[in-house]
Amino acid sequence: MPVGKMDLGPWPGFFNYNNVEGIRLGVGGRTNLKFSNKWLLQGYLAYGFKDERFKYTGSVTRVLDRNRWTTMRLGSQREIEQVGLEIASLEGNSIFLAASRFGTLRRAYMSTKHELNFQREFFKGFLFSAAVNVAQFEPLYDFYYLDKDTRDYRSRFETTEARFALRYGRDEIVIINDNERVSFGPSKWPIVQLNYARGLRWLGGDITYDKLSFYLYQRLNMGMLGVSRYELDAGKVFGEVPYPILKNHLGNETLFYTSAAFNTMNFNEFASDQYLSLRYRHFFEGFLLNKIPLIKKLKWRAVANANVLFGSVRQANIDNAPTSDPAGNPLETFGRLDPTKPYVELGYGIENIFKFFRVDFFHRMTYLDSPEAKPFAVKISAQIIL
Repeated sequence: MPVGKMDLGPWPGFFNYNNVEGIRLGVGGRTNLKFSNKWLLQGYLAYGFKDERFKYTGSVTRVLDRNRWTTMRLGSQREIEQVGLEIASLEGNSIFLAASRFGTLRRAYMSTKHELNFQREFFKGFLFSAAVNVAQFEPLYDFYYLDKDTRDYRSRFETTEARFALRYGRDEIVIINDNERVSFGPSKWPIVQLNYARGLRWLGGDITYDKLSFYLYQRLNMGMLGVSRYELDAGKVFGEVPYPILKNHLGNETLFYTSAAFNTMNFNEFASDQYLSLRYRHFFEGFLLNKIPLIKKLKWRAVANANVLFGSVRQANIDNAPTSDPAGNPLETFGRLDPTKPYVELGYGIENIFKFFRVDFFHRMTYLDSPEAKPFAVKISAQIIL
């Protein structure tokens, strides 16, 4: 909500309630174009009445060039996060993030992060970014890992990551909203992104590792059948690391649908050090439901989903997570996928209900014998369709 030179929000972060923080109240804001077209200041402050801790995020961004989008950003954060539900991976999805903070937090930890980030669009569609991130992992649950060199038990760690990314979208539709760059996806050609991260024993970092990932997204015009979109995501973690550093696949235990998650998977149910996923969404538009007279007047539109995930973990990373603590008490380890058996979920739904709401129904097709597995889920969302 604009208030002079400031925007207050995001609203979903103003109130939460969970088993770790109890009642959590927060307030946030950012500067807008009335303040400056070169500087963007953002901040958020929250307090949990049960754990009696303040949490905060803050950043300063300098827009160096608006034509060839170039920015430098310095950010700091101290916040409660959940393994596999880190804020950085849920940016732009504030409703889902807020909903995941209600109820019981799974594998919660106190996260302290400091980051310096640079990005530049060298020519239309080609974006380069580089960052240095220093982070601390302080678990709020029973967690241990084995030191790679000494094999001693450790319960917390620090990481220093150098990150690099290349992204190319030949016809990606991008708008500049105040001091932020927002993508509306491609028209025809795919968007390709390559990411690399190196864990360093520098600035307090405890662990060395490498992460490499590849992302492909494309919109397909299927003519009278509608429009399809698919996302291909593949990656590998090199080195022996604690499981919070692995790829902890994003599940969804909230009521809200998000295309970024596996919507019948529980939070931090599976982790992998090498993985390949395909998410396919099809929008029938008016192809199916327009043939039903009453539904045609309502202008409802059918949608379909298929999500497939392959993943595995090397033995060194399995052994890195002990099954008992130093006193011999049992520890919960992390879930893993069978390399020969994919995780599969299928879904269907209706959008444009009252020109705003969407309802999706998902069926989990594999790993039904996993603890707390949910074979069926209903998710809701809202969107404006032009």
